[in-house]
Amino acid sequence: MVTDVRLKGVTLRHNRFPEPITDVSGRLRIDGTKLTLSDMTATYAGASLAVSGMIRGSSAESTDDATIADLRVAVEGLPLVAAVRDVLPEGWRRAWDDARPAGVVDLDIASLRCTESPDGAHDVWTVDGRAVLHDLSVAGVLDLKEIGGAITVEGLAIDSLGGLILAGDLDMRRGDVLGRRIEDVHGQWSWIRQADGVGRLELSGLVGRMYDGSVMAEHVRVHMTPPKVTYDIQATAHSVELERFVTGEHEPIGEGIAPGEDYGWIDAQLSLTGTVGDPFSRRGWGGFDILDAKIYKLPIIWKILTFLNITTPMANEAFNHATARFKVVGDRMDLEDILLRGPALAFEGRGHMTLPDRHVNIELRPVSDPTAWHIPIISEIIQGAARGIVGLRVTGPLSDPTVYARSLPGVDDTLHDLFVKKKDDRRR
Repeated sequence: MVTDVRLKGVTLRHNRFPEPITDVSGRLRIDGTKLTLSDMTATYAGASLAVSGMIRGSSAESTDDATIADLRVAVEGLPLVAAVRDVLPEGWRRAWDDARPAGVVDLDIASLRCTESPDGAHDVWTVDGRAVLHDLSVAGVLDLKEIGGAITVEGLAIDSLGGLILAGDLDMRRGDVLGRRIEDVHGQWSWIRQADGVGRLELSGLVGRMYDGSVMAEHVRVHMTPPKVTYDIQATAHSVELERFVTGEHEPIGEGIAPGEDYGWIDAQLSLTGTVGDPFSRRGWGGFDILDAKIYKLPIIWKILTFLNITTPMANEAFNHATARFKVVGDRMDLEDILLRGPALAFEGRGHMTLPDRHVNIELRPVSDPTAWHIPIISEIIQGAARGIVGLRVTGPLSDPTVYARSLPGVDDTLHDLFVKKKDDRRR
């Protein structure tokens, strides 16, 4: 016997759904244990739903791997709230609790299919579709915020043993990662998880833009071994605008200033591992290079120049090149091979920075730069400042540090011999 039912504005309640499903409309056809849905629409948790396809109830005549659901689902404006989390299977709810997502998602699931497992342990759900993300945020190592873009998804949402195997492409228009804006990111992702929660989420081949430069991630891996979640990141940035990279601002600072004009550009590398929620587990290394840049407006550089009594207009000629390498151990970044160099000055040194508060403790000492003698006017300035240059200690917050003189025995005589005597010899 076949029964056709038309629904309009119906409210449904089910113990699996914390909130009622409202405004249910569409056509149903009931044929024995088979239910066909046509043009079904509804509202749940403020989102608009559209569903079509087939659902078949279990029966004694069921064959192995028989299809018991084959649906197409579209969801618009789905908020990531508790009413959505509680509908998910248990394994997905655990992942939700770890990530603590927020934001709004649109879903276009071209195929959501369920088949009976041969051994009856778990029905197998396969999915093929696409999600559009609006201002998504995800807790964890990358501190993702304001993510907008789309991802595709294909694979087993629930496999025969209660796990999952999913993969797809990532196309992110914009988003904040570790407090820095990244745009036009493309790459691939995969997620493999066992029923007990053990699994791995991996992002690979990521390429995007950051502050008019490029950023690439060879891989971002998140390993889940409940209750512990660990991560492994390898990434590089090239020709990134230094000003916004340092400040985290999304737009250039200052009217009429072209990107990179005042500060220059930075190349950087980072390799980092650790455990989510345990900052002392962090271990990593990396480095940065700033080339041909006017970096005197960076707070730490300006404080050094002010201490040396080198102010505008000559400050912008003091340093145009900075490099350093670093190691990360817990909440401390050890800075090595620091080099600040320009036509007029050169300092090298080492130190460290604490990551939670970005406080620095750096020691610098002057080094000679023979090329300075080939630059008119600058050499005269060096001659006048040579006797006053000493070793420096820079301490305090990175945004507003304090500079102290550090005693270097014999530095006055050494610098006098290096800069003044050398020039006197040339005059002979």
